[in-house]
Parts: sequence; structure tokens; C-alpha cells
Amino acid sequence: MNNKYILPTKELLSKTEELFNKDENYFSLSKMIFKKDLSKKLTVPLGIDESNEKYYIDMESVSALLICGTTGSGKSIFLDNLIVTLLLKNNPDELRFMFFDPKLIELGEYDGISHLMVDTDKEYDTDKLNFILKLLKDRKRLLNNTSILEHNKNNKNKLSQIFIIVDESIDVMKYDNINKIINEIIDNGVSLGIHLILATNSYIKNDFSSKMINKFPYIISYDLTDKKQATYLNIEGSDLLEEKGSALVRCRDNKLVRLQTPYISTEEIKRVVDFIKTINGGV
Repeated sequence: MNNKYILPTKELLSKTEELFNKDENYFSLSKMIFKKDLSKKLTVPLGIDESNEKYYIDMESVSALLICGTTGSGKSIFLDNLIVTLLLKNNPDELRFMFFDPKLIELGEYDGISHLMVDTDKEYDTDKLNFILKLLKDRKRLLNNTSILEHNKNNKNKLSQIFIIVDESIDVMKYDNINKIINEIIDNGVSLGIHLILATNSYIKNDFSSKMINKFPYIISYDLTDKKQATYLNIEGSDLLEEKGSALVRCRDNKLVRLQTPYISTEEIKRVVDFIKTINGGV
């Protein structure tokens, strides 16, 4: 592992709480991530239920998430929560991102951070997909049926966790190899240390088969405004979610949980990104 990066410590992370707003009038991301064991580096916040119980996902054991919802329903806030939380707990040697956001509309705030494997606006989607296919092949050969956790425990040359985030699935579903990549990550991503976060506001049936839908360990649905989509996802009631940030989460056991996503502002994201660039480099 390259030692040029600063390792996040509890002392360092405690200082980052100052990057967040102190407004108590809304449910903020900081209320979830600074009240949780910060040593679990891949644990990310989901939200809070009606009984004020907080829910998290440990991505160490989750290969893929599917996030659905109309524009403005809360998908982007969820992505920001996930990215910011992982940035604050992992240096670039430990975790890397690959973004599919060609218009730089949603994920442009993170451009230039050292955690990016590929500059968001400098590679075509086809190049990135070919890169992922090679990455999957190389890691399977290197790990040889062992997990990334076992490898990193027993080797000096450690592998980073990789998060592939697709802001709008319609941008990549047209490519020939995408189904192969999605299935490979869902099936083997945990052991390989490769995780896929797919977000979409398109009619889900046009992009995903029901077989693939059922393979996702977690599906997070915001307002879909369409009962057909809610039915197809097996998340009845997600077409009735009108409050921004309100989501229904379908868990591994098919249990449905209604949660409110914590909020993070654009200003807070900028402060976090500037902080990350200061301690670990970037442009």
C-alpha cells in the first residue's frame, strides 16, 4: 500500500464534523456518520425509519445496489451520502471510484479527487467498460478463489475496494457487455472487492430483466410515480412516495423498510471535497 496518502483516523475524522452544517431543523448526514463506529470503513448510511431507528449497509458484504426514482426524488442525495461517507473513511490506496456521468451533472463535484480511477470527463463509457472487464478478469486470476479480505490480510501488496457508480443506467445499458459486467459483479463482486451502484429514473423494465432485478441484494426506491414500475420491482407503494428523500428499501430477505434519506447540501459536499484534496491531493 502506498504510504503517501494520509490514513483516516478517529482524530482526523472527528475534525471533519466541522465541515457539516449545524442546523438541527432537518435530518442531516452528519447525524448518521458521526454517531457510528468509524472504523467500519465500508459502512454507509441508508436512513432513518418512523421510530427513529438508523439503518446502515456494510458494503463489505454487498456487491451491488439499484437505486430508482424520478428526477428530484432523492437518488442524487443518496449517491452523495454514500460517496462522502466513503471518502471520509478511506484513503485513495484503500478505495477507488469510477463514475459514469458523462454530462458531469450529478457527480461533477468530485472531479479531480485522488480517489478517482479515471477522470470523469476524459474517458468514454466504452473505454471504462473495457477497463472493468479487464479488471474483473485480472482480479479473478490474481485472487484465485480467495477473497480480497484474505488477500489483503496476507499480502503486502494490498488491493483497493472499487466502487463503480452509474448516475443514470440508460447511459450504459446500451453497451454490449454491460449485462455481463453487472451479473459478474453481483455474483462475485464481494470477493473481488468491486461494487456497483446503479441509479435510474427511466422505466426500469426497459433496462433490466426481472431475473437481473431479483439478483440485486438491495433495491432502494424513491418516488416512481408509476405503479407498473413499483410492481415490476416488487416494491409496492414506491409509486406513492411523494416526500423528497423518502424511500422504500427492499432488503436481501425481501423485507420492505420505509426510510428517510439524510440530507447533505452542495456546500457541505464542496467542503468535504476540498478537505479530501488538501490531505490526499487532487486538482
